[in-house]
Amino acid sequence: MLDSIYQLALEKKELTILVMGTAQLSVDSLSFEINEWAKKNHASVMIEKFFVGDAFELLENGQIDLHDALIIDAVKKNQQTDLIVFTQFSMASAYKGSKEVSSVPIFSAPIIAVQTLQARIIHER
Repeated sequence: MLDSIYQLALEKKELTILVMGTAQLSVDSLSFEINEWAKKNHASVMIEKFFVGDAFELLENGQIDLHDALIIDAVKKNQQTDLIVFTQFSMASAYKGSKEVSSVPIFSAPIIAVQTLQARIIHER
């Protein structure tokens, strides 16, 4: 499902990826998945993790603007990387604003997964 990220890792000699999420478990699990892939494929990938504390709770309480502001601020402060990867669908509301303030490409793992599934479904028809 993360073919785009993996392709980028193979194209670059060294790739630093910041895995960002609002749930620590999603940050840890996606970081692990990317790291395992890198080991198997002998890709030089350095994983950095960033947990956006309180953002998920704000979203649960209907404070979408504050949720998004925390994520966008985290993106602004974490530009020393080659790629930022959002781990959750719940971060979608902050995706556009984050891309606007970032000089670093931002991938959304859930969006990539949906696009990959759509492409496979269309291809199989």
